[in-house]
Amino acid sequence: YVTTDGILLTDAGLLHPEIAEKTGYITLVRADGTSTRAAGFYLVDQASGVALLQSEDFDTTPIELAPTADFSRERAAHVLAVSEKRGLVLAEARVQADPAITALGWLNVRGDDSPGAAGSPVLDEEGQAIAIIGMVVPLKEWKNFALPVDAAALALRQKRAPLRPLSELPRTPGLRQVVQDPAF
Repeated sequence: YVTTDGILLTDAGLLHPEIAEKTGYITLVRADGTSTRAAGFYLVDQASGVALLQSEDFDTTPIELAPTADFSRERAAHVLAVSEKRGLVLAEARVQADPAITALGWLNVRGDDSPGAAGSPVLDEEGQAIAIIGMVVPLKEWKNFALPVDAAALALRQKRAPLRPLSELPRTPGLRQVVQDPAF
């Protein structure tokens, strides 16, 4: 959660148009293992990777966002993740801006424990969210790609559009449309 009134930040890829067609409801699992459902959504932006969902629980304790984090040098971080062996863990990690010219703002996240999943928050030493996992790469030593929370912080500061039902999740462009696009 990123607000006290139940707004949840996750990766927009989890609500990709190919998946949105099949979504009837979304269950949100809290850190204490209890769950609630998403009442709807405010934003699903594939360009920034930001999705803002509204929980049916309107009284939540948020994780603070740190949108001005510096990723020019490698820094210590933690990934909130579910480990098959240990359950919910705060995995030790290192995060840094991807130096490749084609990286387009992605961050490299590496560690020795659970890699988390798309939508997992990356936290700094003070417990503030500095990034969100967008892609997981299965390697011997895990490596993820994350996006800084800057776009999410901006979206939270802007006037929110009315809450939309999950039945209105974006359904285009589908994979077939993307592949058949001459620009692709």
